[in-house]
Parts: sequence; structure tokens; C-alpha cells
Amino acid sequence: MTDPVNPAADELPSSGGSSPLTGSPPIGPLLSWLVAVVLVLSAIGIVAAHVPTRVKLLGLFSVAVGWVMGAASSAFAKAMRLSVTPQIVLAVGVLTLVALAASAQQAFLLDAASRAVSPREQQMALNLMRQMEQDSGGEITAAPVGSATDQFRQYLARRVRQLGAWPSPWPELFWVIELLAGGVAAMWGLRSGVRPGKGQPALKGVAP
Repeated sequence: MTDPVNPAADELPSSGGSSPLTGSPPIGPLLSWLVAVVLVLSAIGIVAAHVPTRVKLLGLFSVAVGWVMGAASSAFAKAMRLSVTPQIVLAVGVLTLVALAASAQQAFLLDAASRAVSPREQQMALNLMRQMEQDSGGEITAAPVGSATDQFRQYLARRVRQLGAWPSPWPELFWVIELLAGGVAAMWGLRSGVRPGKGQPALKGVAP
């Protein structure tokens, strides 16, 4: 019923929906959704980093993980009745890209740990070096250890070795393409998750 004293009161937006002027979601649920998405994407990234290397198909694995991240973000958006705007879709793509990059960094650390030399092997190498110094009558210097950036590049090169020996910067470019493909797959997963089926109403703010 229209308020006879203040007719404009009926036109005020409710606190639980999006603004009719901007179409943006309310701040409270949006922040809750953002925190939940960051936590879930981080968890998925950690799980992805621990997947064995032989299972990670180049290119396809990043796309699959990105789609799962987008679908998870869609599930939270549905649960909180958020309007999925283009800004939210873009945010999910960027967050997924960051999560995939962090997952690759963790996978690199796990790979480095698996290649670490045991204390016994270190002692054997030291004894061998001392023996070689005595035989040659001079001092033998160990090869310098590369920086963390160089070691990460070597890790990326090992990942694409099954496709051939690619010199730098091709392994790095391939990795960047994987990240972008994962971000696009996340946006696709988000939009696919909020697209209504037959006989279902569209989620507010999302075009069917």
C-alpha cells in the first residue's frame, strides 16, 4: 500500500537487494562473499599445488582448476543472493589468476624440497671435493647457486620439457598464458554457475 504521507517511501530500495540506481550488490554480503571466495580459492590452490606433476596436463590443468574456482565463487554468490555484475566476474578472474600464480609458486617450493640433497649426500660431496683438491694441488670452488628467480625459471623449463627444449623466455610465456586461460575459465565457470536452467528464475543482476 502507498504511504499517503510520503509516497516516495515505497520507492526506497530494500536493504537486502541491489541498488536500483547502480545495480551493485550491498556492501555487507559483498564483503562476506569476497572473504569466502579468497579463502576457498586459496584452499583450492593449495590442493592443486600438491597434485602430482604427472597428473598436471600442461594448459588443461590450469583451465580445469580455474573453472572449479569460478564454480565455487558462483555457489557462494547464489547462497548470498548477490547480484553478479561484470565487476564481480572480473574480480573472480583476477583473484583466480593470483591464486594460480601462488599455487605455482608453492608447487615450485615442493619440487625444490623433493630435489634437496640429504645431509649424507652433502657430506659425500664435501669429501669428494676435498679429495679432488688434494689430487690437483689447488682449490676447487663450488658452482654458484642461482637466484630464486633463476631456479623458478628452471622449474618452468622442466615443466615444458615434455614438449621439447624451450629456451627462455618461452617457458615463462607459456606459464603466463596458462594463468590467463585459468582466469578466463574461472569467469566462464562463474557465469555458467549462475545461469538459470529451464523453469528457474535468473539470479538478480545476471542476464540469462
